[in-house]
Amino acid sequence: MLKLLVDENFDNTIVRGLFRRNPQFDMVRVQDIGLSGKDDPTILEWAAQEGRQGTFKCNCSICTKTRTWLATVPPDSFRFLAGSADLTEYQFNTKNIHHLFCKHCGVRSFGWGESAEGKFYAIHVTCLDDVEIAELINSPITYVDGRHNNWQSSPIEIQHL
Repeated sequence: MLKLLVDENFDNTIVRGLFRRNPQFDMVRVQDIGLSGKDDPTILEWAAQEGRQGTFKCNCSICTKTRTWLATVPPDSFRFLAGSADLTEYQFNTKNIHHLFCKHCGVRSFGWGESAEGKFYAIHVTCLDDVEIAELINSPITYVDGRHNNWQSSPIEIQHL
């Protein structure tokens, strides 16, 4: 089951749309758990303790150049349905992350990697079918400093991400 934490700006029509697509979503809003108005580190700490997911953008070289926007999910929440023969893999630097893309059109829909917590999948949220632009605009985003391998901190500059 995918467990999400959403901020107070998250549109309820998005919630209804997600539940329509997958009734197994477990979603809570920060205002419903007493975290409205709290700083990002406090909210992220609670989300991590509760196993909640949000979206994130990274400032490493590949993510910056491709304007990557991801949501991570554990392996038991990811199901690849078809098209594995059409994917090509790219790795760089430490080769911990497997960046996958379609060898026909170049679209990067997901990747996977290993962290201290185990294997994870990273879904490019802009590749999700039937997601409205308004849903993306209202999605909570965490920024990470992958350029300096400082994954617990936000980069100084994020406007270009």
